[in-house]
Amino acid sequence: ISILLDFTGYILRWDVDICYPLLTGTNLLKTIPLIGDSLHVIAIGALEPAFFADLLERMGLADSDLAATGLFGPQGRDPAVWRRMKPKLAEVFASRTQADWCELLEGSDACFTPVLTLDEAARHPHLRARGCFVNVAGRLQNAPAPRFSRSGVQTPAPAVDDPERLATLLAQWGCEAAVCRQVLAAAAD
Repeated sequence: ISILLDFTGYILRWDVDICYPLLTGTNLLKTIPLIGDSLHVIAIGALEPAFFADLLERMGLADSDLAATGLFGPQGRDPAVWRRMKPKLAEVFASRTQADWCELLEGSDACFTPVLTLDEAARHPHLRARGCFVNVAGRLQNAPAPRFSRSGVQTPAPAVDDPERLATLLAQWGCEAAVCRQVLAAAAD
């Protein structure tokens, strides 16, 4: 999971039947459910049989009809099956707070994570231990990545408030003149 924390993008071969449901949350096993404290959410991505089994076990649903549906057989790829099962899972997820789910699922193979604000993420013990955030000129931001054990990285310098430098960079990047003027005007405000 450590490499995933630093991973900022990925390449995906688009397969509408498989990828669209996975990425949009319509897939039962890749979703962000509503939970008891609606100000906080969690993300579930139990896409493999062992992970889904661990999730159901920890939720107290190992002997339920959810476990017996054959999610990973031919029926398991049917979005109609997901639609029938989602309300059952939603009811269970809504019964606890984010803190409750963290206590129950963190450190497990249930493919779970709390969805955190930037400030919450910066205080998360795992992310603090990995040095994933830095404070630059009073602004919290992601630390440079990747970070290797033998080659340190420098903390970024604060942004320079220099309209001429910004104009030069925009021109070098091929920005159209009208767009450059809009960006410079917005930066001046």
